[in-house]
Amino acid sequence: MNDNHISTHYGSRICLLENDMTVDELIQSFNQPELYLPEMEKINSEHRRREYLGLRLALKQCLNGEEKTISHTPDGKPVLTDNSYKISFSHCKNWISVIANPTYEVGIDIERPTDRIEKIHTRFLGNEELEEYLKHRELNYLKVVWSTKEALYKIIGEKAYNFARKIRILPFELREEGELKALFQETNKEYLVNYRLTEKYTLAYCTDNEKDIRNHSE
Repeated sequence: MNDNHISTHYGSRICLLENDMTVDELIQSFNQPELYLPEMEKINSEHRRREYLGLRLALKQCLNGEEKTISHTPDGKPVLTDNSYKISFSHCKNWISVIANPTYEVGIDIERPTDRIEKIHTRFLGNEELEEYLKHRELNYLKVVWSTKEALYKIIGEKAYNFARKIRILPFELREEGELKALFQETNKEYLVNYRLTEKYTLAYCTDNEKDIRNHSE
């Protein structure tokens, strides 16, 4: 198993985990497996069981070894049962990403590389973003924009459902790892989003810390 922790500047912790463990190996990774076994046993698919346990292992690593249970709000947003941290998670294939913050709302997204994103780019690019994309037709630009908007959707919620109209990515210099600004156009609020591009995945994450965003903009 390959895992990597990233600490942000805004008090969040992130765990990125490549889950290649078996169900039995995952169960043995917990000090209190009884927290998760009753729900896991309701899952028939081996793949889904690995996903279920892998997510909770990534959360454990993100929280410095604490083992906590996850519930969901009526609109499906994941929350810790004890409300000790704000959390968000995402997964694709064997990759699992988790972000947690004790105070601020957070959002994260991880996507595996695919050329399909080029076919649907008009669905999520606004006019300014489309102009930016057409300058170079850089596929990695689309990957970052899509993942960024997915991460922000987890913070903003249904108000941001129309990605092309509701969230605008401000021009940025595309790198393998970097930071960009995104604007939620309904409230004119800016968010700082970090991203990472690799051959295996695209990752984007954000902490909704208005104070740090304002200071960064000065």
